Amino acid sequence: MFLNNILKPVFLIAIVAVAMIGVMVPSIFAETANSQNNILQNSENLSHENDVSRTIEDYCKNLEPINYQIGFDLSTVGEIDTKTGSYEMIFWQTMVSDVDFTKCPPPSDWDYTNGYVLDKGGINTEPYFHKFKIHGMFYSDFNYRDYPFEKLNLSVHLEPYYPISAENMSFSIKEDFSNADGNRITVPGWTVGELIYESKVDQYPWGDFPHYSVQIPLESPPSSVFLKKILPALVLGAFGFTTFLFSSKRLDERATIVGAGMVGAIFFHSVYLLGELPPLGYLTIADKIMLSIYSIFGMSVMGIVLHQRHQNKLEKMNLEYNIVEGIAIDKRLMKITPIIAALIFISLYFLN
Repeated sequence: MFLNNILKPVFLIAIVAVAMIGVMVPSIFAETANSQNNILQNSENLSHENDVSRTIEDYCKNLEPINYQIGFDLSTVGEIDTKTGSYEMIFWQTMVSDVDFTKCPPPSDWDYTNGYVLDKGGINTEPYFHKFKIHGMFYSDFNYRDYPFEKLNLSVHLEPYYPISAENMSFSIKEDFSNADGNRITVPGWTVGELIYESKVDQYPWGDFPHYSVQIPLESPPSSVFLKKILPALVLGAFGFTTFLFSSKRLDERATIVGAGMVGAIFFHSVYLLGELPPLGYLTIADKIMLSIYSIFGMSVMGIVLHQRHQNKLEKMNLEYNIVEGIAIDKRLMKITPIIAALIFISLYFLN
């Protein structure tokens, strides 16, 4: 009786456990089957996506090299630092192709080889049209040999990043989407000339790459340059030359004018003219003009020395100074000085 009382609850518990296992096992197998089905379905979807991706890649690959027609629409030119050769630009870059950009998208980043991008925006991609706005800092090697009549060439150079090369794409110029001239572009202090576009292939040891470039020529109005940078130097030289008209008895006044004019010429040259330029290994037109001006002051100093020497000689001989002799010396110097100044400028202009 005692065993029956013990076995009965145990038997009931076993029946309940078996029933619960019978209920749970099918659901577990069902969940496992669903999980396996999901894994298989995801795997099939991923495989399908990979197949589609490979198909698109193969499609785009078969179209290479893809020709990009490049447009350049300059909006703004910022401050030009003539010492470092740097300048800011804001422009729109347009790319047109016969290839559908929604299937074969252009690269998201481009190599602006003479500068770097500060900001990029306004990106718009359509089937055969791609456009974006660039705000960047760029650098050029300016030639100052003709300064202050120099012409600056601002430039932008574009290439794809490696490993995209000339085997994958080529560039051509899209004039419809480019600035034809600089009439609507304003750069304070400069006149913008006609923009020059070029498309070529650059060769490197690691491959050939398509290269697109644009040149923006700038020049200052010659009349403005003359009034601001040439006329002041000529006025200083005239001060030195007019000392020949002073009486040879007033050498102190001559020396004062020559000294002040010489200091003014050096200050104008070193601070005002050279202050706009980086250190250069050659002479500019401004340097050659100023060296000619210095020769005028040098001849003025020579005139003072000759007069003083002549006066000292007469004093030793106990003779009176004759103003006519002083005038004769000044006349000879007035004839020689312009010739010497001109010869110095011409020799420097053609030899350097």
